[in-house]
This record gives sequence, structure tokens and C-alpha cells, in this order.
Amino acid sequence: MDEVAYVAHLEQLIARERLLSSGNPADWANESFALAKAAWINDGGSVDEQYYEQQMKVVDERLALAGLRLAALLNEVLGHVSPQEFRH
Repeated sequence: MDEVAYVAHLEQLIARERLLSSGNPADWANESFALAKAAWINDGGSVDEQYYEQQMKVVDERLALAGLRLAALLNEVLGHVSPQEFRH
């Protein structure tokens, strides 16, 4: 999947799952920590196709949320500036 297709995939995920930018950086870090603990494989464990597919869904959601959260933060800091205004 190229980057354009992946961005479209994430946009569809955001719409389908109705993802929102909520919480604060501490909440986001705690969410990611909990997901990382859940994904942990003990020594000797292996990554099979089911594990890979499951974790890729988590990665996709985290990237989609990161984009939403970054956009919300930039809007908060910069205000709602149009691309034309931003260039000046």
C-alpha cells in the first residue's frame, strides 16, 4: 500500500470508528502503554499472522488518533488558519 492509499485507509478508519481527538498527552501515553503491555510477547513467543493482523489494527488506530490529536493541537495553538493565511 502506498502512502496515498494508507492515508485514505486511515481517513476511512477515522470515519468508520468515529475517532475523536480527546484527552491530554498523559492520557495518550497511558493508552499507548496499556496497548504495548497487551501486545507484549514473552521470551520464546512468536509473531504469527493473527498477532500481526491484530497489532496492525492497533498501529493504524494509534496513527489515526495521533493525526487527529496533532491537528487539534495545531488548531488550538495557531487558531483556525486557512492554508492561504498560513503561507503569509
